[in-house]
Amino acid sequence: MPRGRLATGQPAWGKNQSEIYSERHDTSIKAKDFAPEKLPQTWKKLTGRGPNRQVAEAAFASGQQKYRAAVSSWETQAEAPATQAAFLAAVPELEKAAERWPDSTIEEDSLFMLGESHFFANQYSKANRTYEKLVELYPATRYMDKVQAHRFAIAKYWLDVAKETPVVSNPINLTDEKYPLNDWAGHGRRVLDRIRLDDPTGKLADDAAFLLGKALHDSHKYFEAAETFADLRNNYPGSPHQFHAHLMEFQSRLAMYDGKYYEGLPLKQAEEVLRLILRRFPNESAELKDELMQQAASIRNMLAERDLAMADYHINRGENLAARFYLETLMEAFPETDIAREARTKLQGLEGKPDQPAQVAGWLVDLFPEPQSTRPLIRSGTLK
Repeated sequence: MPRGRLATGQPAWGKNQSEIYSERHDTSIKAKDFAPEKLPQTWKKLTGRGPNRQVAEAAFASGQQKYRAAVSSWETQAEAPATQAAFLAAVPELEKAAERWPDSTIEEDSLFMLGESHFFANQYSKANRTYEKLVELYPATRYMDKVQAHRFAIAKYWLDVAKETPVVSNPINLTDEKYPLNDWAGHGRRVLDRIRLDDPTGKLADDAAFLLGKALHDSHKYFEAAETFADLRNNYPGSPHQFHAHLMEFQSRLAMYDGKYYEGLPLKQAEEVLRLILRRFPNESAELKDELMQQAASIRNMLAERDLAMADYHINRGENLAARFYLETLMEAFPETDIAREARTKLQGLEGKPDQPAQVAGWLVDLFPEPQSTRPLIRSGTLK
C-alpha cells in the first residue's frame, strides 16, 4: 500500500501499523523551512534543539516526578507557597518534553501536566493557553473532561472578579498572573465560547453556553446573548438550563428593541419565545404567569405603537392610502388595545381625503420625459 501523509498524529499505512507519521518529527532542513512562520522551529533544528525522542523521554520522566511530588504536597497543604513552587519546578522539564517530541503521548501528557501545574500555581492565563494548545493539537484527548472543568472554573473566576471590580480600577495587568493582561470579562466570555465549540457534546458545553449568555446579557450585548441562549435552546434539549435559557432569551430579545421608530423583529421574536415558555414549561412558568402575561400585553402594545407611528408618518406626508393600510392592520391585529381605538379615530379623520398628496409644480414634472421603467411593455391597442 502507498505510504501517504495523513492527519497529524494518525497512523500511516505501512508494514508497521504502529508506526506514526509526523512531519513535526523531521529534523532535516528543507527550503520550505525558511518560510517566515517556520523560522523559530528551523532555528531550533539548526542549534540542535529539534525533535529528539530520547531527550523528550528523559525530560518527561523528570517533569512527571516533580509534578507528582507537587500533587502530593497539594493534597496536604494546598495553599502553601511551597506547594505552588513545587508545581512551578516541574514546568521547565514538561515544556522541554512537549517541545522535543511532538505528536506523541509524551507531548499530550506533558501539555496536560503543564497546564495543571500553572493552574495549581494560580497562573490562570498560562494554564488556559496551555489547555487550549492541548485541545487544539489533540481534539480527542483523554484529558478533555478535566481540562474543560478547569477552563470553566477559570472563565467563571475572571467574570466574577470583573463584575466586582469597577471599570476604572481594572487597568492593564502586568503583575498578577491570575488574570489576563486586560479585559477580564472579555477573556472569560471567550474561554466559555471556546469550551462549547471545542467539545460541543461534552459535559460542560451547555453550562458554558448558559454562563456565556448571562455574561453577554450583563454586558448589554443583547443580540449575542439572545443568539447564545437560542443555541442552547435548540442544541441542548436535555439541559437543566432550558427553562432559564428560554427566559433569558426572552428578556434579551426585549432589550434589543430600540423603540417604535426602529425594527420590530426583536419584539416578534420575543413574543414567539414567550409562547414557547408557556407551552413547554407550564409548571415552571406558573409562578411567573402574571408577570409573563403583563409582558405579553406590553409587547402587543409596543407592536401596535409601532404601526401607529408608521401611520402618523404617512399622514404627515399626505400619503393617506398608506396611512389607512397601517391603521386598518393595527385595528385588526390588536383590537384589545387602547391604541386600536386611537387608530379608529385617526382612520375616521381620513375620510374624504385624497389617497396621495397633490403634486407640487406639476407643470414642471410634465417637462421631464416619462421614465422607461414606468412605461407599459405593450401599448394598448397593439394586440388584435
